[in-house]
Parts: sequence; structure tokens; C-alpha cells
Amino acid sequence: MSNPSESLPLVNPLPLWNLAHVYCEARALHVASDLDIFTELDANGATAEGMAKALGLEKRPVRMLMDACVALELLEKEGDKYRNSELASAFLVKGKPHYSGAFVALESRSYHNWAKLEEAVRKNTPVVTPMKDEGLMKSFTHAMHGTSTFSSMMLAQMVDLSEYANLLDIGGGAGTNSIRLAETYPNLRATVFDQGLVVEVAAEYIAKSPAADRISTHTGNYLEDIPGGHDAALLSNIIHGEGAEANRKLLKRVYDALDSPGIVIIADTPPNEERTGPIFPLIFALNELIHTEEGDTYTESETVAFLEAAGFESCNTINLDPAPLAFFTAIKR
Repeated sequence: MSNPSESLPLVNPLPLWNLAHVYCEARALHVASDLDIFTELDANGATAEGMAKALGLEKRPVRMLMDACVALELLEKEGDKYRNSELASAFLVKGKPHYSGAFVALESRSYHNWAKLEEAVRKNTPVVTPMKDEGLMKSFTHAMHGTSTFSSMMLAQMVDLSEYANLLDIGGGAGTNSIRLAETYPNLRATVFDQGLVVEVAAEYIAKSPAADRISTHTGNYLEDIPGGHDAALLSNIIHGEGAEANRKLLKRVYDALDSPGIVIIADTPPNEERTGPIFPLIFALNELIHTEEGDTYTESETVAFLEAAGFESCNTINLDPAPLAFFTAIKR
């Protein structure tokens, strides 16, 4: 029997309950994308029965999955027929210019890594082995290309490289930033500097660019050496993978290799100075706990301190609110 003196709590528990199972929503997206439901639907839509037949699966689970995607606003439903929402049509259909399915597939694999978060917290050590499989490494690079499209556009608009001649894209991945910057600035030559398997993927994207004759690749490890002959250097989503001391040494190598006068640009996801938000950089710091020895997300003041310790001057920060992204620029006199 309930206690008649017991009262309802003053705080609504629904946000807590929703947060506790939000991974279920992500898994519905992961599986629907892995099954390529959105590509199958894009032309004319389909019933659950028709989709099940196309996928070679039973109707019941396919109908359940598609209904969940309707609730997630990834699909629309009229009668028994399903169609892609505007969001899914733009980003989850293979062959479209902003296809992000490779990123969704990456997050699907990451789900299993995040299951080890408690172990990482208890041990303060990475619990996922470094990516050595050739296929996975290339898939990761393709996924990063999909997510870098918008940030590369912002970078080209907000950081003026019209006075610079040679850009070194350090840890440049698929070359998304180099391609965008070379296409925006006809004065600029760009070099994507990364591991061998990664620059193989970059070469595929570079070959499709109208600026391909001004973009090259260079194989190497930025933790060991930085090639010279450049008056601009970009480190996009690099510093969060390293500890503070490693970042100080990395930026000193960049400073020493950079021609003078030169510019360095860091693109990353800084939390606020109190480390109370935004949510993405703080959750992403846990991702670095799972995957790296010392990686973390760094505040604006910490990032500027890395740059100044290396010898750079005139540090400037461009925050892309509400996106959890910032560009840091600094000059070598």
C-alpha cells in the first residue's frame, strides 16, 4: 500500500528517462542506414512489405524499424507507404553530394566501443586498440570527409588565405579542407600530409577537384616530423587526439617548419572555460578517453597557450556558435 503522505517529486524525471535510452534512437538510425533503407526509398517510397522484399527480410521487423524512423523524423508515412524526410533525402541517400551514411556507419561501430566507457573511466587508459585494419581506416577517412564538408566551407569563408601560397594540411585526412581552400583561393597550393592509407583516399577526392593540379599528398607522421616549404599550416581536429605536452611539442615543430611570415590555423571543438558546456566537446572528451592515451578537448585559453608557447603571435579565435567548432589563427612573424 502506498504511503498517503508521500508526494510527487518536484522535478520531472522524464528528461532522465529519455537520456537513459537515447542510444536506442541512435541504433534505429544506425541499422536503417546500414540496411540502406533510405537509398531504397528515395525514388518512389515503399510499403513495409515492399521494403522487406527488397531487403530479403521479414515484414514485421522492417515495419517496426521504419515506424521508429517516422517517429525520429527520418521518414514520413502516408497510409501504408513510407517516404524519406527532407533530412534523410539530403544526407542518407547514397550518391548524393552530402551523403553522410559513412559517418553513420562509423558511429554504428563506435557504439560498441562506447560500451567500454566504464572500463576506460576506471583504468584511465584507452580500451580500444588503434585502428590498423586497412578497410576500417579507409572507411573512417571517407566518414570524416562527409562530416567535414560544412566546416570546410566555413573555414574558407572565415579565414582569409589570399596572401598565402603554400598550405600544409597536417593530418589532413580525405583532403576535404585542402580541396575547399584550393578551390576558393586560386593563389594557393595545398599538401595533404597524413599516413599512407589515408592519403590514398585523399587522392581519390583530389582527382575530382577542379583544383587538382594545385593539391598534392605527402606521407608521414606529424608526431615525428613536419615538412617545410609552406607559409600556412592547418591542424583540423588534431589537437584533441593528443595530450597537452604532445600538443606543445607538435606546435613547436609546426612553428619551426613554417616559412616566415606564416599562419597556423587550428580547427577543433573547445568547451567553455568552466568546462560546463557545450555538450558535444565534453562528450567528445570521453571519446578520447576511450580511444587515446592522453587526448582531451581544450578550451580557448588552453589552445591559445599552446600556440604562444610555440612562438606564435597575434592569436585570434573565431567561434562558430551554435556549432561546437572554433577556428584559432596565429602568426609567425
